[in-house]
Amino acid sequence: MKIKALYRYPCKSLPGLSVSSLPLDVLGPAGDRRWMLVDEQGGFVTQRRFPQLTRVRVRQSAHDAMVWLKVPGGDWQVLEPGQHSIDVQVWSDQVPARKSSPEPANAMSRYLGIPVRWVYMDLPGCRPVSRQWVNRSCPVSFADGFPFLVTTTGSLAQLERWSGRRLDVRRFRPGIVVECPEPFMEDAWASLHIGSITLRLVKPCTRCKVTTLDPDTGAPEPDQEPLRTLARYRSNPSGVIFGVNAVHEGTGTLNLGDRVTARSAAGDMT
Repeated sequence: MKIKALYRYPCKSLPGLSVSSLPLDVLGPAGDRRWMLVDEQGGFVTQRRFPQLTRVRVRQSAHDAMVWLKVPGGDWQVLEPGQHSIDVQVWSDQVPARKSSPEPANAMSRYLGIPVRWVYMDLPGCRPVSRQWVNRSCPVSFADGFPFLVTTTGSLAQLERWSGRRLDVRRFRPGIVVECPEPFMEDAWASLHIGSITLRLVKPCTRCKVTTLDPDTGAPEPDQEPLRTLARYRSNPSGVIFGVNAVHEGTGTLNLGDRVTARSAAGDMT
């Protein structure tokens, strides 16, 4: 097996960037979801409420230090952390964050039709992964819950066969796509080993209506695919599932084509 694709998401719920390498830091992929859009109450804003976020263009500098945004019909604007901090909400977590300069927030407010602001996470340990799933201290960015989402080519191909249509993997917002011909082998994996880096697979990822949005236009599928098909074949008590959430051990960089070795809970290797 090998790494087929890598994605980084500079801003939570905005389009991801397909990259050839993914350096890791304490929070996971360096520069991943350090920026987030919040409303006047400090609650996070996502494609679940505003599908048109798919049409915002994103760029990121080579060293992940600077992010540029462009709303449809607007100009490129840079996101820069300011000096003032506020507390914001990500699900049940309250997190300190720094506000950006007002210009990008004003442009996004006009685009969405509600007052919003951009915030930046600059305290690496301020938000831990839930101890329900990970029995050690493991920080995470503004991602929904975990630093990594792993999917496989075989699982996507099977879902395409079930649903009778081609599906863009970007609907599922993965960080790592593993080339693996057999579908849903990830169900049995406990860990992935890629060079000096180990990914601990901690839980299946519960999916929401974002998977039914066209990743380029935000247009919803009238028949609610692929969520409807997944509900028939891939669900557990927590909901509809596709892909696996993961945390990492070790430092280094993931690269396209890197060899991937999987280990099951019983110690078997693939």
